Amino acid sequence: EAVEHLGQFSVGRTASTGSVFGQRQHPYATLRILAENPANLGEDVVWDYGNFVDAGWAKNEDFIGNARRTQTYLIATEGTSDTHILKRGLALLRPDIEDFFRFIDIEERHPFSGTGNLSKFAEGLVKIDVHNRVVFLFDNDAEGVDTYKNLLKRFQFPVNMKAMVLPDLDELREFPAKGPCGVANADINGCAAAIECYLDLNLKGRPPAQVTWTNYKESLGIYQGALDFKDSYAKAFYETTQEDVESGVYDASKLRSVIAALLEECTGLAAAMLYSKS
Repeated sequence: EAVEHLGQFSVGRTASTGSVFGQRQHPYATLRILAENPANLGEDVVWDYGNFVDAGWAKNEDFIGNARRTQTYLIATEGTSDTHILKRGLALLRPDIEDFFRFIDIEERHPFSGTGNLSKFAEGLVKIDVHNRVVFLFDNDAEGVDTYKNLLKRFQFPVNMKAMVLPDLDELREFPAKGPCGVANADINGCAAAIECYLDLNLKGRPPAQVTWTNYKESLGIYQGALDFKDSYAKAFYETTQEDVESGVYDASKLRSVIAALLEECTGLAAAMLYSKS
């Protein structure tokens, strides 16, 4: 915020006032250039606004911590478990940016639960021209992928909205899956990978994780699958501590990939919005 208002910051021993090579440049761009230099990676970023307040150029209340509502992203998911897991995942893995993300209030129940309802919610927001930054997140299963593709076919999202599915991962390409012929390894990306599949599935005292094939999705020519005993994996995740994650006792690598994919979508959305205004 100090940069946005006043264009001054310092990185280690390097200072800038927003003027580079004689050209006026947004201070955020300068900060990015300095951050890309490996020599600066061990330095602290110091938001220096005290002198400006003392000089009367700004007021203390101009510099408020946490992300503004206009800077946040509303993440709309298929269900309560998706929201709970993502919120806790951000708190554990990326507490530095968790305040940039908002979720639908699900204290009592999810108002748009299920793939179909999330699709209708997305369509409704597009048609009423909502200006919030919104990302619609679908499961990486047959239902989610089918709905995601249909949304993209039916209408074009405005610049402030995006839809995505949970990312494909190599760890999910040889996954035990139970069907009419028994259990065999299968690629569950795009057909059975709900959010719980991105948690640590190697829990002490539990048998190996597997999915079970359910209904056939004719439009895609594949079966829909679901993770067996998925609530038990979610429960173990909710009981996980920061120390468990940092020490590697709890494997959060797949969840890190989910958050990285979400960040990529949000970054692209922000860039598209900025470009549309230029």
